[in-house]
Amino acid sequence: MTQRKTPVRVFVTPDVHSRLLIQVGTHHTTPSMLGEAIIRDGLDRLERGDVPPLNTGSAPASASES
Repeated sequence: MTQRKTPVRVFVTPDVHSRLLIQVGTHHTTPSMLGEAIIRDGLDRLERGDVPPLNTGSAPASASES
């Protein structure tokens, strides 16, 4: 039995929307499926205490700094 899903509405800038669509095409998925995967991943990170990705006013560390 498939669990019923609740829709979530998210507003993003045109730049973020373009990036989302590029990733949808790259990974042969749909915007809805990719959005759900991104939300699940983000929630998992937050629940583990990984909060630096949240925009709290400080710039995130670049990959070369980590």
